[in-house]
Amino acid sequence: MTAQELAWPKLRYKPPGQADSKLVEVPISKTSAWPDLDKADADLRFAIAVAAWGQWLRGGTQIGDYGPAQIAALARDARGADRYGHRAELERLIELSAGLKR
Repeated sequence: MTAQELAWPKLRYKPPGQADSKLVEVPISKTSAWPDLDKADADLRFAIAVAAWGQWLRGGTQIGDYGPAQIAALARDARGADRYGHRAELERLIELSAGLKR
């Protein structure tokens, strides 16, 4: 992964009825990933918020200057129906952890 890449997802799968697996690799550049985030569905945006929060908590450099305020906003915007309140709880935990890490 280079400095300009945000992620390099790799997915290996086996098509139904086949014995050999296939590998799909897609580099995602920093400049192209975040602008397209608005086009992603709520579940994907929420999953990205969870992953970004984990990276922020461990001090990872993969998220650049994307901080708790942006991560919480992403989680809030992707909350959706939130039947059991778990997504709202994540937003609260992001905000609490931001206050503890100052």
